[in-house]
Amino acid sequence: MTERVRVMGVLQNIGPGTLAELTERMTPDSAWFYLRNLLKLLGEIGGEEHIDILEPLVTRREEQVLDAVISCAKQIGGERRPRFFSKAIRTVPNRMKPRLAGLLGQLGGDEAVYALSAVLKSRLQGAPEEKNQVIEAVCAAMGEIGSMKALPALQKVVDQTGLLGRSRYTSEQKKRAEAAILQIRQAMSKVRSAAQEKEPDTRVKVTREYIAAEDFSTLEAIVNGLICGNKKSSALKVLLLMVERAAREKDFNRAERYKARISDVDELALGEVVRAEEIIDQEKHFVDSGEYMETWQELYALLTEEEASSFYHHVKNEAVAVDGEIISQGEVINRLYFINSGRAKIIYRDGPKEAFIKEMGKGEVAGYDAFFQTSVCTASLVALSGVNLGYLDRESLALIGDKHPDFVRKLQTFCGRFNNLTETVQAKGLERRRYRRFKVEGRVILQLMTDQGTTVGKSFAGTILDISEGGLSAVVKSSGYAMARLLLGRSICSLLKPGEGEERFSIQGRVSSVNERGENTISIHVAFARPMAVNRLETFVTYV
Repeated sequence: MTERVRVMGVLQNIGPGTLAELTERMTPDSAWFYLRNLLKLLGEIGGEEHIDILEPLVTRREEQVLDAVISCAKQIGGERRPRFFSKAIRTVPNRMKPRLAGLLGQLGGDEAVYALSAVLKSRLQGAPEEKNQVIEAVCAAMGEIGSMKALPALQKVVDQTGLLGRSRYTSEQKKRAEAAILQIRQAMSKVRSAAQEKEPDTRVKVTREYIAAEDFSTLEAIVNGLICGNKKSSALKVLLLMVERAAREKDFNRAERYKARISDVDELALGEVVRAEEIIDQEKHFVDSGEYMETWQELYALLTEEEASSFYHHVKNEAVAVDGEIISQGEVINRLYFINSGRAKIIYRDGPKEAFIKEMGKGEVAGYDAFFQTSVCTASLVALSGVNLGYLDRESLALIGDKHPDFVRKLQTFCGRFNNLTETVQAKGLERRRYRRFKVEGRVILQLMTDQGTTVGKSFAGTILDISEGGLSAVVKSSGYAMARLLLGRSICSLLKPGEGEERFSIQGRVSSVNERGENTISIHVAFARPMAVNRLETFVTYV
């Protein structure tokens, strides 16, 4: 027996009494062989409170030290292991990442999923063989965890293509990611499955909640029972819900199969077939791109895996065309809206007048003040572009809340990050009284713009009614008020000429209000992006 082994045996027998001396000597610049021995001792006699000492050591590059650090953390880390390993896997060399991925796969949890996703999305450096081992280990760990929150990163591996169609992931790596996705789908189905095996029963009330909780084999048996009982309409309803669930789980082959079954049951059920096609197309738009989970990552981070799964399967999707009204002012709404893509505008109506309040976009929640307070909406939400929405209705909220009592509080906490409609309207009202308006006469040339600064259509002329540092109003001809409403919320450039001898100048802004004045005539109000310089305004007012 060597002297080193005997000394370590003695220290280990002394136990916690040596901890203070041991941890004091454990510094990042110590010799690797010395550190390795200290770490072995700490693993035997240390506790969870000592894991902070290990964090500076993951920057070392000696494999012997890093192995000892990981082993020590595994022994003493307790509940702090997931966080420690999640931080370490981003720092250690590639050759150490597979071991950490395996440990994170065993521990599970959101921190592990986000850390593994970060590794998968990063551009790994080094030898191809090492990178391949990392990607395989990460995909395997994500599949083992079985969390739906891992889907965006895995799907990006499957979908990724680079310049000239070349992907930075090999075909084998893509297969590994696909296998992990399939494993996650199966895990999600198991979570929803009943605790005990049930015999198929065609008399059960089949709801969306029931569809989400049963195995597909049981649901298929129910459909067969309904068909045999000559209950085609009920069978079609169940099949449509099965299409929705399969599409939500990214199992598009299964969804297509159930869509085809609808026609087999009733060849005249064209409405159901069309609806099934719409559901599949919408889910492909969200899930294949991996954007949905990334867009709402902060919301899902607040939820447990069970809450996240229940929420995900209760949110329904809806596409709204340009100028489509999503929320109507003065009405009580029963839906909470989540904007997945596109842009929408909040407008406030005061009799025949409409005022632009603000723009909303991807990753924002709309209507939560009226939804949670059961009050009327103080403004309307209208699509500025094609908008893809998810929405949660009150019935679904109640179902989730019954199963997961903390869910509603967490959802309200997340929604509280956004200004509600009432506060936004009130704030905008104060802002509109900020600048003094001057009655003037003159002409203005107006040109619609995209948010990127390019022109849209032809310019048109208007007669100025008043002007201020913050904006102007003008009368313009219109082919109809319905078309004029499309101006509301749009970016616009105003070309002005103060008077004789003065140069024209342009100023950017946004159409904040549109009012009908008479047949084929409207007034539009433009809020400038930046206040007009006072000296320029004085010159303009003086000459005009």
